[in-house]
Amino acid sequence: LEAPLRDLLASQICTLEDGLVVLNTEEYIPSAIGTRSFVDILAKDTRGRWVLIELKRSRATSREAIHEIYKYVEAVKGHLGARDDEIRAMIVSTEWKELLVPFSRFVRDTSISVSGVRISISETDETITADSVQPLQINCGRVLSPWHEISLYTSEERLAEGLASYDASCQAKGV
Repeated sequence: LEAPLRDLLASQICTLEDGLVVLNTEEYIPSAIGTRSFVDILAKDTRGRWVLIELKRSRATSREAIHEIYKYVEAVKGHLGARDDEIRAMIVSTEWKELLVPFSRFVRDTSISVSGVRISISETDETITADSVQPLQINCGRVLSPWHEISLYTSEERLAEGLASYDASCQAKGV
């Protein structure tokens, strides 16, 4: 269950980062746009930024992490009047197999400061250890054309002319 892990993590919050101060666990952030947001751990960092900590314990629940962070960020911006540069998100999970790709895309696409942390818990004394998760290099993609074209040629000669035309066009555009 996540609740005992959440409480254990809140009691050892400096495992994630020195200087974090827990403000509350399961903090309800109301939102006028219809999303209910219960932030697992709401904290502040040494620079006074809101730190939204989303905790996931299993592969199945880790799939929901990015969705939850989007909700929390919008709720905090609306309810607390925070700007993007005043908010940080930490996604903390014991399992990253299903989470790494969406986390990496989220890091790439957002202006919010986001970090990922893999945690493990010692069975003997419940000490938490934390390791930073590095996002994957996500491809930006390249669109050569917003449309598709099919060219039909009536002879080998016309095909050669068409290919030469495409080559010249690509060279002129630096492609």
